[in-house]
Amino acid sequence: MITDIESLYGKRIVLYGLGSYGVYAYNRIKANPKIKIEFLVDDFKNGQFIDNKQIVSFDEVRSSSTSYDIIIITTSYYSTILEKLKKHNLKGDFFDVLRGPSEREITIFNFNNKEVNFFTPNLLTQLSVENLNSTEPSTLKWIEGFKPNKCFFDIGASNGCYGLLASASKKIESYLIEPDNQNFNLISKNIKFNQSIFLGEILPMCLALDAENGSLTLNKLEDYEGAHSKVLEKYFRKDFEKIIFEGKQKVLTYSLDDLILGHKLTNPNYIKIDVDGAEFSVIEGAKTTLNSDSLEEILIETEEMNEIKLNQILLKFGFNLSEKHGINEIMGGKINGTYNYLFSK
Repeated sequence: MITDIESLYGKRIVLYGLGSYGVYAYNRIKANPKIKIEFLVDDFKNGQFIDNKQIVSFDEVRSSSTSYDIIIITTSYYSTILEKLKKHNLKGDFFDVLRGPSEREITIFNFNNKEVNFFTPNLLTQLSVENLNSTEPSTLKWIEGFKPNKCFFDIGASNGCYGLLASASKKIESYLIEPDNQNFNLISKNIKFNQSIFLGEILPMCLALDAENGSLTLNKLEDYEGAHSKVLEKYFRKDFEKIIFEGKQKVLTYSLDDLILGHKLTNPNYIKIDVDGAEFSVIEGAKTTLNSDSLEEILIETEEMNEIKLNQILLKFGFNLSEKHGINEIMGGKINGTYNYLFSK
C-alpha cells in the first residue's frame, strides 16, 4: 500500500479508478512533474474525459503497446481489482494517501462560537473535519436549530462529530451509537479532548441497531480510523459477493426500543440515522420510539429509490417529509442518488 506521492517519483503509472477518491488522487498526482500518468482507467467511465485525457477500460490498457511501470489502484474496492490483475499476471498497488498521516493530530472545528477539537490521526479524518461545512451543511443547520434540554440519538455516529457539536453548543444529551471499533476509538478520544466544553451529557455506545437483538459481523471494505465503507452481513447485496473485505468485526445488535427500555435511556427528541442500508431494520426495531410523543424529528440518509417506501412507513407514525438535501463527498463532488431526508411531526 502506497501512502505518499514521493514513492511514485520517476514512475510511469496507470491510474485505475476514477470515482471521487480517484479524481482526488489524480489531481494530487498530476501536479507533480516527476510522475507520468500513461493511462486513466475506469471500466464504468471509459470514454469520458478528465483534463482532455480520455478514460479507458482495463482491456484497452492490456491491448496497448504503451509501456508503464506500475498500476496504481485508486478505489476502495482495491482488493477486488488486485485479484483481477492477478488473473492477467499483472501487479498493482493501492494508493491511499487518505490513510497516510495528517498534517495535525488535532483539528479544530468552529461551531456556534465554540471551538471543538477532533482527533485526526490520518488525512481522511482531517479532511472530514475541515470539509464538514461543505459535506452536509443542512445537517449542521438542523443541529443549530435543536432546542436546549433535549435528547439526540446519532445512529451510525462515525467519529461522533454531530453529537459532539450538539452537546458543545447547547444543553443537549447526546447518545452516539457506532459499531465500528476503529471509529468508536475516534469518538472516545474526541470526547476526552472536549470534556471541559460540553454543556450536555454524552454517552457513546459501541454496538449496532437492528430490528432485533443479537450479534452480526460487520464487514469493512477499509479498516482504519475514519473509513466509512462498512456493511452488516445481513445487508449484503448481490454485487457484494465478489468484494474482498479488508476487515471483519463481530458486533452486538439491539433494537432501539429494547436498548432504550432495557437500559432506561432518555427517549430521544431528535434522531439521525446513517447506517449504510440498514435504515429500514433500524425503523422496524423502533416502533415504540417512533410512536413516542417526545420524538420530534428524524434525519435519515438513504438512497433516493427508498424515498417512497420511507415516506409510507413514517407517515403511519405521524411523520411528514419536511426537507430533502443532497450530500457531498469529503473530497468534493456530489454523492449521486443518496440524500438526507428530514421528517417532522
